[in-house]
Amino acid sequence: MKPQTLTAALFTALLALPQAEASNLEKVYSTGDPIPKPMIMNKFVEFTNARKPPELIFHARDGAPVSMNRHLGNLTLVNIWASWCGPCIKELPALEQMEQAYQDKPLAVVPVSIDEQSPEEVYKILANYRLEGIDTLFDADHSMHGVMPVNVVPATYVLDGSGNIVGFVRGYLDWQDPQVAPYLDKLIAKYSSGQPQG
Repeated sequence: MKPQTLTAALFTALLALPQAEASNLEKVYSTGDPIPKPMIMNKFVEFTNARKPPELIFHARDGAPVSMNRHLGNLTLVNIWASWCGPCIKELPALEQMEQAYQDKPLAVVPVSIDEQSPEEVYKILANYRLEGIDTLFDADHSMHGVMPVNVVPATYVLDGSGNIVGFVRGYLDWQDPQVAPYLDKLIAKYSSGQPQG
């Protein structure tokens, strides 16, 4: 097999992992026609069927549990990242800026660290990058892996307004690209209230 063919097959298999894992989750509704994607969003996969995960609970800096149910009624981007991941560190400020720009819209951006270090150690690393303002949750026990694979970071999982998983993007995405916002607006319009509108 040619190296290019092998690389393409491996890439396709890796992209299929989250969909295969998600197939174990209950189908809640058909998502209808996918939203046409701009080139920058080519790695984003919009599911044909929304999937109901178990309640997603991560932990705050002080160890308190934080349920993603607190974001019901919003399109929620759960961004899985790690402090040792350069693309993750690059993505965090853009996600924070995007959340600030969308503060009047039904969008929640939730960074979740899968680092095994203590939250204090992770925040020290963030401070080294002048990112101490990032408000991250923690999933040191990798509970998200039981829902969707987290073997690639960064990875962003998209939840509808009812907490169902409707899509994902694995790997780095330039969230500040001008084509992202119009696409995100369409995702919010379609999914923030739960089942697709229109």
